[in-house]
Amino acid sequence: MSKVSEATNTSTVPASEALAIHALGELPNIQVTYRLNGKNYLQWSQLKSCMFFTTTKEIWDVVNETYSKVCDATQIFEIKTRISATRQGDRSITEYANILKSLWQELDHYQCLKMMCSEDAALLKRFVVKERIFEFLAGLNVEYD
Repeated sequence: MSKVSEATNTSTVPASEALAIHALGELPNIQVTYRLNGKNYLQWSQLKSCMFFTTTKEIWDVVNETYSKVCDATQIFEIKTRISATRQGDRSITEYANILKSLWQELDHYQCLKMMCSEDAALLKRFVVKERIFEFLAGLNVEYD
């Protein structure tokens, strides 16, 4: 339901209705005022950032770029720090290896490495395997030196 003011010819509608009106292409000159009350700021800012896109691909690209954790340098740094700090300690070798494997899988998710050809991909894989062997050996207890 909207409240229409005769004097100013304005209307107050919920954000979801405003987005639906825009999506249908109706009322191209509509002006929407969204009352912020402190609890609805996030919804408003998300609506505002996507309201004027004409395709779902444009919306998806912006949302993906904004909220995607892929290629996040801070996350990569934090995982690499955890990997280098991981030691066998009181754990069995299997437990220690599984912890590292889990961290490496998480790191693989965040790193964006795109190879141009299969030879480059094979070289990178060999390099990564060597690095991970060194990381594993560095964290083993001294009795395995």
